[in-house]
Amino acid sequence: RARDRVRNRALLRQLTWARTLSLARATVPSWTFLRRLKHLERLDVSRTRIPNLKPLARLTQLQELDLSHTRVTDLRPLSRLNQLRVLDLSDTRVTDLSALKGRHLDRLTLGQPGAKRLPDLRPLASVQRLTLRHAPAGLDLRPLDRLPIRGLQLDGTSIRQLTTLHGNTTLQRLSLRNTRVPVTEVRALLRKAPGMTVVLPKGRTVG
Repeated sequence: RARDRVRNRALLRQLTWARTLSLARATVPSWTFLRRLKHLERLDVSRTRIPNLKPLARLTQLQELDLSHTRVTDLRPLSRLNQLRVLDLSDTRVTDLSALKGRHLDRLTLGQPGAKRLPDLRPLASVQRLTLRHAPAGLDLRPLDRLPIRGLQLDGTSIRQLTTLHGNTTLQRLSLRNTRVPVTEVRALLRKAPGMTVVLPKGRTVG
């Protein structure tokens, strides 16, 4: 055991200056060591049992964070991570995004199986590109009108209707790969937004 402690300390010293760390699917007995990795810029803890985000609260250099497929519910420890630009919250239990208010996110991924509506997106005043997982067929996309989103990715979802996007004035690119959105829906959307580029279900681009 003493030998293991020595090895662990040596590994921690090596990680202290790490800028990228992937722990995806890893079994981690204790997450407190993350507090010391203050140079981290990219962190992947997807598909782990990380219980909360408190160890990340002081990682002020963090730019990219993947929390997908975790049991995380509370984003408040991220409230001071001003450098955060890319965040994946898909398949988590997060419903309150207020801790992200003021964050200048470039890319955000959301979506929970069975969710019938979007969470309150008002705190995300600056998000540029949004990916939605598990979007149901009749999902109301009108809440996106309040955001300056330029790119929306709905690949592989059950979405069928695009009429709730007709009022969006900022969207420039929409991806619908592997969906069953009818061509008539795409045509109607492009009549409302002729400058938009749409990636069709089979990958062809129009617009």
